[in-house]
Amino acid sequence: MLASFKTLPDQVDDLTKQVCDLTEELQCVKTERDGLLSGQTRSELEAQQFSEEIQKIQADLSVSAQEEEELRQQLDSLRPGQERSEEERSPLVVFLQERDLEIKQRREMLEWEHAEKEVLLSELRGSAQSSADESEKLSSTIMSLSAERDQLRMELQTLVDKATETDVLLQSLQRRRTEAEDL
Repeated sequence: MLASFKTLPDQVDDLTKQVCDLTEELQCVKTERDGLLSGQTRSELEAQQFSEEIQKIQADLSVSAQEEEELRQQLDSLRPGQERSEEERSPLVVFLQERDLEIKQRREMLEWEHAEKEVLLSELRGSAQSSADESEKLSSTIMSLSAERDQLRMELQTLVDKATETDVLLQSLQRRRTEAEDL
């Protein structure tokens, strides 16, 4: 019984150290999670900006498509009634080809930006979730160790109380024995 009494303070110290270590680790995880959440907020803001930029590009594409259609109609209207020289039509054809290329490039850029935004958001959501899970696990471990530490402290206090009672009883018995021997 006394041997287990002697190891309890060490166990309490070990558990207290574990709680401190886990609390520190939890704080690091919380800081990391906060950073990830901040990054997620920034990414969502960037995603909003991408969306606005995408809408602007789509509006530009729509205007370009309308202009292209108007130019095609102008080109078609030049064909039937009048025979224009190749030199007169050539700039219109080149312009239309350049517009087609510009529209294609803008569409590709739009698709790339959209894909990039989705990848970033997906990564941030995954990181934030894993940090939250790890934080919850650490909190649970800390609570468990704290409960175990508190239980050991109560047991230690009970043993100290019993040891004190035993010491008092032993002193009392020793006095009686001394008194009996003196008689």
